[in-house]
Amino acid sequence: MNSAVAKRIFFEFKETIRRIFLFLYALVFAFSSPRISDQPTSLSPKDEYIESRKKRFLATFENTGETETDWNSNIEPIFSDATALSEIMKEPNNEVEKKWRTRILIENTPRGNVIMFYDAYKRGFSYYCDSTVMPYDIMNAVAMKYVLTFFCRDFFVDSAVLPKKTEDQSQKDTANEKTEENKKTNTVQTDKQAFVKFKTYNTAAKKAGIKEENDKVINCFMHLGASRNWMPITKTAKLNPINGFQTDMIPSNRKLSYLEYKNLKG
Repeated sequence: MNSAVAKRIFFEFKETIRRIFLFLYALVFAFSSPRISDQPTSLSPKDEYIESRKKRFLATFENTGETETDWNSNIEPIFSDATALSEIMKEPNNEVEKKWRTRILIENTPRGNVIMFYDAYKRGFSYYCDSTVMPYDIMNAVAMKYVLTFFCRDFFVDSAVLPKKTEDQSQKDTANEKTEENKKTNTVQTDKQAFVKFKTYNTAAKKAGIKEENDKVINCFMHLGASRNWMPITKTAKLNPINGFQTDMIPSNRKLSYLEYKNLKG
């Protein structure tokens, strides 16, 4: 056999082996490499922030037994009676409203810092932030952290986020309501007026006075301006309109008018 022919046959054989090896390598790589759909998708900073707050919030609704935290321990009983609460809110500088204005959450979000407190009069979350437009879903996430920080979970009323009641829970609530009605019917009243029975403040829908089955409930957020407008220290108003100055010529609680000053001057 000619040496040139032998070399050509050897080269073709070598090239065939190389192509087979490359085909097998490509086949193994195609089946062993992870697919694009199987790879975890990376969330944006905004979505990651919202999901982390939502996960922490919804975890508080899980049944943990006797060690379950009372996530509404800071909500005063007056919030269960709309009429009594309305009467208190008519009073200027009432203690309930003042207390909730001092419970401040300063939160860093993907859209900037948010300073939030709960407005007991308007039944919503008031906030300061430097961003002109703050998305509702981010504000919702801040509110989730607020209600868990200050143990007022029922102030969060967004029905799209709150977990739905299971069938067993609904039947249990119905049975409890029937039991309470029977107790109320069978109770012997010793006075002409029936005793007042306050509703249990345990669900956001009952608190807001809105039917949970048919209506969609969302949280109320009120933008009070930029962060620089927030006053961390509330100044106490002076009772004396003339800054504590007293004189025998005029009563201490009344300002001296210009006419009176002119008459005194002669």
